[in-house]
Amino acid sequence: MEKHLFYKVLTKKIAVVFCLMALILMSSCGKSSGPGDHYPEPKVMSLISVESAGELYRSPNLITNGNFSIWPDETSAPEGFSLPPDTKVSKIIRVDARGGEGKYSADQWWRSSDQNTTYDRLFRTIVPGIKANRVYELSVLALPYYHTTASLSLIALDNNNNDVARWTDLIRVTPANGVEQSHTARIKTPHDGSLIIVSHGNDKTRHGDKTRICWLEWELVLLGSDLNNTAVLPDKQ
Repeated sequence: MEKHLFYKVLTKKIAVVFCLMALILMSSCGKSSGPGDHYPEPKVMSLISVESAGELYRSPNLITNGNFSIWPDETSAPEGFSLPPDTKVSKIIRVDARGGEGKYSADQWWRSSDQNTTYDRLFRTIVPGIKANRVYELSVLALPYYHTTASLSLIALDNNNNDVARWTDLIRVTPANGVEQSHTARIKTPHDGSLIIVSHGNDKTRHGDKTRICWLEWELVLLGSDLNNTAVLPDKQ
């Protein structure tokens, strides 16, 4: 009698497990709630959908030492940057970082106008390996002091070092008194070559002993190729 009851209970348990498995298999065979109506056979790969990367793609910072962290004690310029030769017009001083991620920041002082100075006499860096018809984004993080305003401009050079495009005053750091600011602008490059990034005064800059900005970081990144409508056109090409 006990043996008969044991087999009867075991048979019921097996039946319950079988029913549960059947329900799971039936639910998995139903129509998927995904975007596609037809799916490939098992072990066959198929492209279901494609989404544009757009702004999801951002390269690393293309500016060497863009946060000024590499600045040996024995040198007057951060690695990857060139200084203005006339310190009576503008001067760069290394200071401990006042923000951002870098070990140092670059304080720039202006005592007279350099608005119309050639780029080889400005505080600058050059970014090689630029590709034609791509969208690049320039960003700056800065602390303007004593209500100072200044600009970042871009000069595009082709592979023969010819000046092929300019974006003057692409970014203007607006006046403030030690308040951290972040500004961003996008361009589309006309040729393969390089980009020169320079800082200088503009028509709003009041030059004097207190005209000063602390540059915390310059950043240039390559974006996705579908952002042409967001790019600023060059003022000279």
